[in-house]
Amino acid sequence: MRTLKVTRLIGNSIYSNLAFETWVHKKMNIEKEFMHILLWRNSPAVVIGHHQNPWMECNLERMDRHGVTLARRASGGGTVFHDEGNLNISILTSRQNHNPNFNTNLIASILKREFSAPIVANMKRWDLLSSSGDKLSGSAFRINGDKAFHHFTLLIDSDLKTVSSYLRPNADTQSSFTAANGVESTRSSVTNLKRETPAVLQHKLCDVEAILEQELVKGSVEKNSEVNVLPSSTVYTMSANTPWKEEERALKEFAWIYGKTPVFEYQQTKQWNGFDSSTNITIDFKVRKQLLIWLKVTVNAVENESSFPSNPKAQKAIQFQRDNVCEECVRALQSIASGKQVEGFHLTDEMLLQMKEWIDNFHIFFTPLPNNTMRM
Repeated sequence: MRTLKVTRLIGNSIYSNLAFETWVHKKMNIEKEFMHILLWRNSPAVVIGHHQNPWMECNLERMDRHGVTLARRASGGGTVFHDEGNLNISILTSRQNHNPNFNTNLIASILKREFSAPIVANMKRWDLLSSSGDKLSGSAFRINGDKAFHHFTLLIDSDLKTVSSYLRPNADTQSSFTAANGVESTRSSVTNLKRETPAVLQHKLCDVEAILEQELVKGSVEKNSEVNVLPSSTVYTMSANTPWKEEERALKEFAWIYGKTPVFEYQQTKQWNGFDSSTNITIDFKVRKQLLIWLKVTVNAVENESSFPSNPKAQKAIQFQRDNVCEECVRALQSIASGKQVEGFHLTDEMLLQMKEWIDNFHIFFTPLPNNTMRM
């Protein structure tokens, strides 16, 4: 008889909790384990989907000022905001038993029965909505070989005033992307369970969590009676020495958080008045898998364009880093200036310094990382 287990994660680090989820998923023995349910909460964090562009999904500058963490998860879907008023539920199963429809309907029925919540299940996206159409819960999935998981948020008592400010990207940054692959989030108005149903106001958050745990197990067992329910357990995910430290380290790396961004093209334009005549300079570049693969600098109508290897092992491959982009831009500008194709365009040391400062401050190079994390 296979087992059903519930684990409550004690610890509010998004990286530790996602790492534990990943580790459990890897280690899960589907011959012996029918289902493993995780319940967890985080300190304020913005979590983007596996195939998303962080600069286009959230306001990194505001997040950095307020100490809000950015994380990329392994599952797909859109960007979500976590805080300690949001409950995350992960349901890990075999691929064969992966059933988002059942999970979504089960959560909706529990909320209706236990809290008289006016919940509507949107089965096209596996969301839970209020009667007025505001979002209470969103889902994401991952299927890897013969295993799968379905995890979702449940806004019980989150700080809704801050959600939109973090999930609204800087307008200048967003308009700078001339092309971008990947998944774009569907923007939705959100609400809290406490706002929608008075019954929840009578409970502490931990009580709501306990009721959900009990009813999730009960509902899953009713559908699959030949299951041995193990005693629930708690795990402190932020301990110094844990088996999932390697997964946590990987989640914090630049290569994962920013380097996994799908291919994009970026553009910046500036009018310079320090030359003999007004001069427009435009910089365009394309990035794929952390590599700069194409760059074009245009001074008025004169272009200097370069392509670079897309194979990271190639001798002339260029890592997408601030200094590398700046160096290539300066080289292109010097080439245009030496060709004397633009009237009045000549580069002094002072002007080059100003241009480097301009390039250094491109929004695309603003990439805050967790403390003690090394950049590429």
